[in-house]
Amino acid sequence: MHISNVVSAWVTQAADTLDRAVPPGVGRREVEALTLVSTHPGCSSEWLRARLGLSQSGTVRAVDRLQDLGYVERARSGRAVALRTTSKGEKLLRVWHQARGAAVDELVGALSGPEQERLMRLLSGALTRHPRQRDEADRACRTCEWPLCRPTCPVDQSVDD
Repeated sequence: MHISNVVSAWVTQAADTLDRAVPPGVGRREVEALTLVSTHPGCSSEWLRARLGLSQSGTVRAVDRLQDLGYVERARSGRAVALRTTSKGEKLLRVWHQARGAAVDELVGALSGPEQERLMRLLSGALTRHPRQRDEADRACRTCEWPLCRPTCPVDQSVDD
């Protein structure tokens, strides 16, 4: 047994499990974009692009699709275009958060309560000790339900501005 194999296998299983939790009709990138727009109302496509790791055209396509589905809206403010989630988008995020929670329960369900707490402390420590810029931190949390970590988010604690 080697840590690289164990961590890689678990991360792969976690990614597959979370991908299956994505609500029908949207992809993982769209859920990520919707999460970021919801937590940063009024953000721009450029701000979103930096956090999604997509090209400018890829970000525009993702926002176009979310707008076509009725999940986000664009509002012009002078030369800038601000993004906001719609009530339909917020409803989709509630579905995603519930499905994501069930997926995580599936992933750690074989562990006892104390083991789950220990895993959370270990992962939080690893996240806190990885210095990152603000956009990288937002990218790390692009599928999170942000209010759940306030005020002690380990990723926020790692921001090295």
